[in-house]
Order: sequence, then C-alpha cells, then structure tokens
Amino acid sequence: ETELDSLILQYQDHCSAFKNDFREAGWPACAYSVSKVGVNAYTRILQHQLESEGMESVVVNAIHPGSRHSKISQESPLTPADAAKSVICVALLSDPCDHPRGKF
Repeated sequence: ETELDSLILQYQDHCSAFKNDFREAGWPACAYSVSKVGVNAYTRILQHQLESEGMESVVVNAIHPGSRHSKISQESPLTPADAAKSVICVALLSDPCDHPRGKF
C-alpha cells in the first residue's frame, strides 16, 4: 500500500505545473489510466491485507460502472442498466465468496 501511494504521488508530482515532466519520467498522458491502475492495485492489496488479518469474510472487488471519458471513448461500453447490474451482482455475491476476491 505504501509503495502504491508513493507511485501515485510521484505521478502527481511529475504532473504539477512546476515540473510537467510526466512523459519524460515514463508516465502516460492520461491521468484516468493511472487512476484505474491505482484502483485495481489497491483492490488487490486491500483484499490481501484483510485475508492476512483473518477477515476472510470481507470481500473487496472493483467494478466497471461505465465510462464516458473524452480521452478514451465518447461512448460507454456499458449502458446505465448494465452498469447497475454489475454493481448488484458484486453486492450479492454468495457468502462465503471464493471468487472473485480482489478482482476487477
């Protein structure tokens, strides 16, 4: 978790108006991509932490709620109804839940 936080803060620092050297530092031009990687990584980290602390009954997953991001796509691959279904499906996973755990 600390390493992930450090990476995200490095990206933020390289994107600041004072530096603005994120490309030279090897970062992508799209902050959305960096944030998605951060969310997906944190999902896995948090699931692992909970399991290692004996909280196997807690499940952490990330979902795709649909997207209309101008740098990626003007149209969402999911309708609002499909996006809502993914939220409901993840919320109603069986207990105990063997799979998915710490996934996107």
